[in-house]
Amino acid sequence: MTSAGQVLTQWGTLGSEPGNFNMQHGLAVGSDGAVYVTEINGKRLQKFTQP
Repeated sequence: MTSAGQVLTQWGTLGSEPGNFNMQHGLAVGSDGAVYVTEINGKRLQKFTQP
């Protein structure tokens, strides 16, 4: 999102496959720009990087 609140990109739908989410709980951005998402029901951590 931009500082004005405009959505630049989004990803994922409900599910258990890579890139899907099942009740996401936490979000963090690493120093390398990777996005980390944790899930309650999926009991996992996913890491997203730009290609």
